[in-house]
Amino acid sequence: MAKSALQEISSLSHLETVWKDMFSNIPRKKRHTAGIDEISAKDFENNKKIFLTNISRALLANDYKPSPLVAHFIPKNNGKDRVICVPTITDRLVQRAVLNYLNNKGYTLDNEISFGFIKGQDNGIKPSLYRAVELRNSSGWAYKADISAFFDTVDRDLLKQAVTKKIRAASIRKLVSSFIDTEVKVRNSSEKNKLNKNGIKEGIGLRQGMPISPYLANLFLTDFDKLITKKKIQMVRYADDLIAFAKSSTQCESIHDLCKGKLRSLGLEIHDIGPGSKTEIKEPHEMVEFLGVGLEVTPKRQYQLIVPDSKKAIIKNELHKYKDISFCAKHDLNISTLQSLMLNKIDGYLEAYRHCVNAQALGNFLADTYQCVMHSILLDEYKIDLNSLSKNQINFLRLTIK
Repeated sequence: MAKSALQEISSLSHLETVWKDMFSNIPRKKRHTAGIDEISAKDFENNKKIFLTNISRALLANDYKPSPLVAHFIPKNNGKDRVICVPTITDRLVQRAVLNYLNNKGYTLDNEISFGFIKGQDNGIKPSLYRAVELRNSSGWAYKADISAFFDTVDRDLLKQAVTKKIRAASIRKLVSSFIDTEVKVRNSSEKNKLNKNGIKEGIGLRQGMPISPYLANLFLTDFDKLITKKKIQMVRYADDLIAFAKSSTQCESIHDLCKGKLRSLGLEIHDIGPGSKTEIKEPHEMVEFLGVGLEVTPKRQYQLIVPDSKKAIIKNELHKYKDISFCAKHDLNISTLQSLMLNKIDGYLEAYRHCVNAQALGNFLADTYQCVMHSILLDEYKIDLNSLSKNQINFLRLTIK
């Protein structure tokens, strides 16, 4: 007899497979961090047979209910925060189990437009950028926009309608709806104020930090993607970032009107076109940025990916903040942890931009910036004579002494 959808998701073998993959991808230093239920990944791993059995039984008995989320605030350059709402280990596991089931049963959301958070080798940031270059090589005018506060303004009722339309099994729809309605546990008035400041309101939106949120975000925009495809618009969408290509400014304006109208019917907004706006129209000879990477024309009238100067300025500011000893003290950074943090960031930048034609120049820029910051910390803050350092110390700190 065939298993029901809920039986497949809640089977011990399935939960064990999902947990093994999930645990292996949790950084070691984060395995001891407990959630709102005071259970860490390490606790779960040490008692996984008991935890997995309890989860399986709760799912089969329809007794499973997600716990509240815990908000973490990551400062952004605009003075606001990126709010990551973290579920418990148990809830992360159940969401991943549901996602695994949906992907294995053909509930994927592949289409010609969307590249973000979709399983498969042809999706992701790099394929989306290559596709953008391909499209701009045939149509040089560019239209770029992003959906304002996308995750935080998703209409939950409309999203649940999309879930009902997409997923046949009522038991899975019920589970997914419970994830959609999960709220942040507000621990104090300061946290409440920060949530309000960042546009997190109870009863609306899709919380970033839940494993299932990117899938649901793409599901919510399915009808938008279908309209763009039907109208034969040459577009790439990565989550809430859009870029389209056309033969003229007039066509770009028509694309804007179409996008604005369709998104508004979903309760979403994009900015109007104008100076300083996030919504732009660029002429064929102008560089346009998409996902932090520039699409720039060459003398042969072909387009290539570059690291824009604006991005290098942001990177420089990000790394130069480590020269401030008060910043280091606030974040409990000693020389060793500071060095490790900087090198990890540099490696991240190199990986993110390795497909750009000026990646080598970026590497040189990052190396020079690292030397500048480390020299400043040692000389200005610690008053260390660099010539007094041993060869091993110089090598350990990766310094260049002239």
